[in-house]
Amino acid sequence: MINVTRLVNLLLPLLMRYGIAAAFGYATTYLWMLAGVDAPGNWSRFYALAIPVCYALFSTAYLFMQRVNEGYQAAFRRWQQYDDASYLLLLGFLGIQIAAPALPAPYFLCSALYLVMIFGKAALWCGGVREYIATLSQSKNEAASARQLVRLLVLTAFGVYAMISWYHQSRITTTGDEPHYLLITHSLWHDGDTNLFNNYQQHDYTSFYWDKLEPAFGDQVNKTTIYSYRHKGLYPHTLLPGYVIGGRFGVTLQMNLIAALLMGQVFLLAVELFHSFSAAFVAWAVMGFTIPCLVYMGQIYPETLAALLIVWSVRLIRNLPEDRIWRNRRFWIGGGLLIGSLLLLVLLKTRYLPLAGALILFFLIRMIQRKGRLTQKLVFLAGIVVLFALLSAVAMLADKYLLGGMFLARISDSRYMSWMLQGYNPLSGLFGLLFDQEYGLLFYTPLYLLAFIGIGLLTRGELAQALPLLMIAGINHLTVALWPLWHAAPTPPVRYLLPTIPLMGIFIAKFWQLPKTNVKYALTGVLLFWSGAAAWTMTLNPWWRYNWADGTNNFLEELLSLRLSVDLVRIFPSYTRPTDHLALVTAACLVLIGGLIAGFRYEAYKRPSSYAPDTALALVFVMTGALVFGGLLVAKWFPTRVIEAEDRLNIGARDGERVPIALDPWDNQQYLREWRYFGWKLEANQRMTLFPKLTRPNITLAINARTKLSPKKAASPLILHILSKNEPLASITLTSAAWQTYTVPLLMNSRRPELTFIVETMDAKDAAIIDQFRFR
Repeated sequence: MINVTRLVNLLLPLLMRYGIAAAFGYATTYLWMLAGVDAPGNWSRFYALAIPVCYALFSTAYLFMQRVNEGYQAAFRRWQQYDDASYLLLLGFLGIQIAAPALPAPYFLCSALYLVMIFGKAALWCGGVREYIATLSQSKNEAASARQLVRLLVLTAFGVYAMISWYHQSRITTTGDEPHYLLITHSLWHDGDTNLFNNYQQHDYTSFYWDKLEPAFGDQVNKTTIYSYRHKGLYPHTLLPGYVIGGRFGVTLQMNLIAALLMGQVFLLAVELFHSFSAAFVAWAVMGFTIPCLVYMGQIYPETLAALLIVWSVRLIRNLPEDRIWRNRRFWIGGGLLIGSLLLLVLLKTRYLPLAGALILFFLIRMIQRKGRLTQKLVFLAGIVVLFALLSAVAMLADKYLLGGMFLARISDSRYMSWMLQGYNPLSGLFGLLFDQEYGLLFYTPLYLLAFIGIGLLTRGELAQALPLLMIAGINHLTVALWPLWHAAPTPPVRYLLPTIPLMGIFIAKFWQLPKTNVKYALTGVLLFWSGAAAWTMTLNPWWRYNWADGTNNFLEELLSLRLSVDLVRIFPSYTRPTDHLALVTAACLVLIGGLIAGFRYEAYKRPSSYAPDTALALVFVMTGALVFGGLLVAKWFPTRVIEAEDRLNIGARDGERVPIALDPWDNQQYLREWRYFGWKLEANQRMTLFPKLTRPNITLAINARTKLSPKKAASPLILHILSKNEPLASITLTSAAWQTYTVPLLMNSRRPELTFIVETMDAKDAAIIDQFRFR
């Protein structure tokens, strides 16, 4: 029997809120036109649809939760009142549209307000979830409560990810490998093959790529066929469900769901390790709403799916039954699922082979540690060896008939690998993955420092449980660091670490189990400020998350340094363009991490210090202000050591052009091999001006450069004249077509000189290509 009264009480508030949202959408549709402002692309339609959908989703969720469970009702009632107050933000949005002709940046304000709505409503919702978790923490049935809670967390993450991805799709096209993956998926669905020749001819990519798409570097191209070499594997096949349903948007929603499920698995693993819902919830929130997950939750890359398979496989191995496995149906079902997961992981990308091997090793160790006779263990190991051989044969057959031999070609291409590895220092990748200003995990999300502290706080018993997770993450870190393209440029940061970052991030839960102290909350607040600012910035403008592995963070250079007139790039480490102080900065970072671990270990084993929310908040503001203003002062004082010729900082008017023109490092193979990613070409009588900051007026200038001569004549020297305010200082003769360092002493009257470089040559087609200027 339907309870009419209860149904009416549920529907009437919803209808009222739906009406407000629908009226806003209707008004937005016409306000852009009435204001006389042309909205770029489909922005006006986007806001008219997305904002009402966002409000309807959250309002429905609050009211539904209050009707289905008394525990939910008590936890969410207060937060629903705050959410209802957020409807006032709609007036602000309408005001921006009305005043758009008089505003300097109306589209930026609309984007910022939209994200304020999304993150604000998500934060309120998570506040309700946190209060509900407090009621579950006393529950005796941990597993059942965790399963109930994880469904709520998965839906929460999926909703937030979908709204952000919808915004991103209205702003930018697919980039990097994404359009190639989608084009292969399109060919699989419409043509039943992976030959992309007709798809490129027919421009089948126009629905998901806004420019002209060309075959990528390394693709197999001839007169009738085009096969993608870099983008083979089963990953395009896994995109078929989303692509069939909704094209690019459907695939993006599929990736949102995969990322949300990944965060759900992270929560469950943290609960199983540390038995605390509140600590696991903090780890879930930190990882789910910061970089890199917040960036890759909508990116069409295999790393998110690989991370889900790895975390799920780890949980599966940990929870396999250890007694009477031969007669245990649950063991054999779990083993079959594990085999399928590992096969899919390897066939997604060849670089996941070490990860699959680490998971197999973890499984073997767990089985050897179980109770049983030695004979049974030996028989089991022999069976595993036979099974591994069979699976290898299956993988090779799948590679041959489904992937065109891509797997075997990748692992046997030793000549190319040797060419790329020659002269590469693996320490660059080892530390760059953590500290690099373009692609370092801790640069974008220093909140992961809490995970390192959590590892240092593990007890002996917890360490035994966590050691396999650290082993898997460590193997991936070392494998990626050994490859010169550890940064995966120009994709967003920390792409190659993403599959195992969740295995590290769960130790944030261990840190959060520390008693409440001013130091704990002050450190968390400072790290949250930096991590939140980075996540907000990269979400607001998706283009800011892309760098070119040239040693310069684009966001630091273009948005902050140029506007503040302070060279912030110099005070942060770069491992693609090493500087003189890089070793010192790296050592300081390692000492900082070690000091934090030692300090909190001491804090954990002594009597807890006092905690006062007001004191902790004051410490956050003081420490954050000190870091911000201290960094600006250091950047203002720090002298110029190196100026890259292609950078914009400390460079005035200049002629010429950047070479190579292509931004993708994959297209710049020769420059990659020479560890010089870009240069600046100056032809006859062209000039460029520098504004360095020196420690003394007499310095030695070292210039990395080479010549590019006309092919019609023999090699002849080029002269590079150096002037200071039109007064000649020195001249350098460039004699080699290979990269060479030319040094010259300079004596100037100022520590802030204006240096102009002019090329003199007899042939207008000759040119000098300059890599960098180094001041000693």
